[in-house]
Amino acid sequence: MTMIATSMNANAIQATQQAARFECAACGASLDSPRRVLRSGAACPFDLFRCSDCGMVQQQPRYTPAELSRLYSADYYVFEESDSHRWARAVQQYMIHLAPLESRGERRLLDVGCALGHLSALARARGWEVVGLDVSAEAASQAAVRFGLEVRAGPLARHVDTLRRFDVVFLGDVIEHVPHPALLLRDVRRILARDGSVCIDTPNWGGFWRRWTGRRWIGLNRFHINLFDERSLSHLAQAAGFGQIVAGSYTHYRYEGWGARPELLAWVQRLPRALGWRVGRVLSRLGRHSAFGSLSSRPPTDEAAALQLIGQMAAKQAGRSISSERSGDNLTLRAVRS
Repeated sequence: MTMIATSMNANAIQATQQAARFECAACGASLDSPRRVLRSGAACPFDLFRCSDCGMVQQQPRYTPAELSRLYSADYYVFEESDSHRWARAVQQYMIHLAPLESRGERRLLDVGCALGHLSALARARGWEVVGLDVSAEAASQAAVRFGLEVRAGPLARHVDTLRRFDVVFLGDVIEHVPHPALLLRDVRRILARDGSVCIDTPNWGGFWRRWTGRRWIGLNRFHINLFDERSLSHLAQAAGFGQIVAGSYTHYRYEGWGARPELLAWVQRLPRALGWRVGRVLSRLGRHSAFGSLSSRPPTDEAAALQLIGQMAAKQAGRSISSERSGDNLTLRAVRS
């Protein structure tokens, strides 16, 4: 019993020391007593703490470089998605982030976190001059071979001195993964042309489903070590030298309907079969369904189909800006290099 108590005390002391060494990866604030907002669990195997200065939520203690390297192996969940899902997701992100910028004179795009290249391929077909970048050498190689894209492997910091200037840098599902988000945005600013824009897409800590379902929220997993709401992401962008900040949100096309929410499906599946079926029918009629809802049931199967969808959507949404809605699962931000 004494040994157990001693072990528990040691663990408590270690946890206290780790919390005392908290340093915000966004604003650099060093806090003696950071606020823990989530204890580790099955979905998120580490504690999350919120910076009282800028509001960013982050993993604590942080992964070591070796742990990060092991984390993004071949079994990283993004690499397991179907090709049709990749095209559908690329269509959604293109329409939200890049379609409103098609009227720019120069359209040089750096797609950071390009994965297997689906969004980059669509952008090139829509008239952008594209370079892709991904930390996975395997993903970068596949994108280059399949689509004939210029793709670099490794973190942006490794290439920032040899890349040309870009008019737009897209960070799609990236900033929540990196150990130093402030440094990432400073590097992005370095490679942007004058009046160039950064477009960010990241899980929304301030969204409805995160606030309502807590630790069951689909945005929580072992890969997401930084989580932002509008205030904290805007603060980060401004500190990195960006202005004209416009934020919004949306929800992944797969999860717009309540009947498709993993947070609710786990509960429904525990109900008696007949009751679960009835509850599922009710849930399927709830939720906001956007123009992207059809992507779930009828995803494009190839590049041509994806481009056709973009053409149809662009004709209906010409000039539409980022949605001002704030409760979606994904937070969006566009900012201009100051």
